[in-house]
Amino acid sequence: LVGWAAVTGSIDLTAIYLFLIIFYWTPPHFWALALFTSGDYERAVARHQESLAIWRELGDVRGIARSLNYVGFAAWLRGDFEQTTACCEVARGLFREQGDKEGLVWSLLSLAAVAHYTRDAARSLALCEESMALSQEIGYKEGVAWALDIAGNTERAAGRSARALAML
Repeated sequence: LVGWAAVTGSIDLTAIYLFLIIFYWTPPHFWALALFTSGDYERAVARHQESLAIWRELGDVRGIARSLNYVGFAAWLRGDFEQTTACCEVARGLFREQGDKEGLVWSLLSLAAVAHYTRDAARSLALCEESMALSQEIGYKEGVAWALDIAGNTERAAGRSARALAML
């Protein structure tokens, strides 16, 4: 609010609305991330689901998609690849709908990692290629690096070490 007031010289409903979004979203989101680092995945999932409920209440599609990616990540850490896939597929569709290419990259990478761990090399590599192409299109080097990492691990796991080394 202070920044808004400094720039506009006033505080209106838009400023208050933005403040409330951040106020309600920040605690459950960051609390969940802190729980991940302590290994308390069930509590982390509960906090991400709280965050997801708030985004749904606000009707913020981008926030919903990001929270779904986090819930999917928590499921992935528990080895629940089915839930990870379900959450990330929905998030992928929402990110496409919103035109959020960076969010889409992360959904694709999550799905590629699940395919890798479930030994579906063809799907993992296809998702990595899509993610890499999109990352290059938007100049997102981190997305390119992660796509190469997952693709290299997938090639190595499939017994194609020479192809994995070529990606380095």
